[in-house]
Amino acid sequence: MQTTIEEPRTYVVRRGFAEVNDVRLAYEDWGDPAGEAVLLIMGLGAQLTFWPDVFCEMLVDAGCRVVRFDNRDVGLSTKLSDKEAPGPRWMRLLRCQLGLVSRAPYTLEDMASDAEGVLDTLEIDRAHIVGASMGGMIAQVFAGTRPERTASLSLLFTTAVQRFFAPPTPATLAKLREAPNPDATLEERIDFKVRTMAHSAGPCYPYPEDELREAIATSFRRCDDSTGLLRQLDAICGTGDLRRYHSGITAPVTVIHGSADPLIPCRNGRSLAKWIPGATLTVFEGMGHSLPPALLPDIARTLFANFERAGALV
Repeated sequence: MQTTIEEPRTYVVRRGFAEVNDVRLAYEDWGDPAGEAVLLIMGLGAQLTFWPDVFCEMLVDAGCRVVRFDNRDVGLSTKLSDKEAPGPRWMRLLRCQLGLVSRAPYTLEDMASDAEGVLDTLEIDRAHIVGASMGGMIAQVFAGTRPERTASLSLLFTTAVQRFFAPPTPATLAKLREAPNPDATLEERIDFKVRTMAHSAGPCYPYPEDELREAIATSFRRCDDSTGLLRQLDAICGTGDLRRYHSGITAPVTVIHGSADPLIPCRNGRSLAKWIPGATLTVFEGMGHSLPPALLPDIARTLFANFERAGALV
């Protein structure tokens, strides 16, 4: 009697840096270079590692070439600590809610140009653009200004930052005002981040704490500097309403949101799907502001359906 033992698959990951717009961007390039390219753009203050490895593997298994990268001011990419926006941040946030822009050292347009620079470095002419949270805002700018390079557009738990867009829930706003003690140990800072991200994920699809803790510890090991998050927030305030980019979007669009998102409430996603012509909307009941392991296969299938609308062979 023969016993077949399946060996775990080995995934080819190429790592490097893209020099673009006077910044250095760390990237990872997964899978077959001949596969359909998928560019993953992560959210506010989040490193490329917050696109789960298993999610990247699902895309590679479907024949995709997957690229994820650290936005400027996060992870292993350039930190712009010498570039701070003038005036109080609360005023910029208020202006943003009123649909007004503020002065900022860089904007989401610059970050969309960064994303294009990563594709240029890898000699990728066209890609499926997938953005989560702030990454979805960058993706809207990218697709609206570079339609020839956008095979499809997938927007996960994000917003158009329109006037009076739905803000975080009161409990989440209170959580966002908290900060770890300046003298906190690494373990205490990890604990704080675990609590914050667990709150955003919501109660229906809690992220397994051991996996969440390891993901956060990994991010701290890669880079312990989190000050760039506030400068990225200024970039959002400095860009304003993104609906002006929607008329330039020609690729198939899918909007994915969780009904229980406390950070960017679901009505933002519903509005976004109405404003972009032809966009499809998928709402996962009970999902918060996260990529829960239990829903990754469903999220991947939603992306594949949008890829197929663009004629991709996946």
